[in-house]
Amino acid sequence: MNRPVYESATDRENEAHIASRLVESWGGHLQKLPHHQHIDYAHTSDDGRVLGLVEVKARRFTWGQYPDVMLSASKIRIAWEWFQVFGLATAFVVADRSFDIRFVMLTQQTQFPISFGGRTAATRDSQDVELIASIPVELFTPIGQPKKNPQIIR
Repeated sequence: MNRPVYESATDRENEAHIASRLVESWGGHLQKLPHHQHIDYAHTSDDGRVLGLVEVKARRFTWGQYPDVMLSASKIRIAWEWFQVFGLATAFVVADRSFDIRFVMLTQQTQFPISFGGRTAATRDSQDVELIASIPVELFTPIGQPKKNPQIIR
């Protein structure tokens, strides 16, 4: 049985806004990948060549509020599989509530601390609590200047 997708219209709007900012900053195109490929986007050149992969998250914190950013450990495992098989690096891109966007290359780090946790305050199903990686905020690099639009991320 497949797990339901809990992505809302607001989640998709936030993701699309982040993707457009990435294209402005990095050039090329972001092509949305099917859910079964486990990473959000392929970053492609004008001729369609895949340059890398991108996982996008909009979070409700402010940078510096916490010492790290959580990500499902399975996302990092998948990123490393893509890297080992195809040589495609994966960027993990996170926007905070003021739309300050930062990224870290998942395939340039050898290890992140792993714990058992995740969405515990409003658990939707048994898969909300899983192995998670804690990525230190100091490893993230800013992308351009934040746009002053705190209403984007809810």
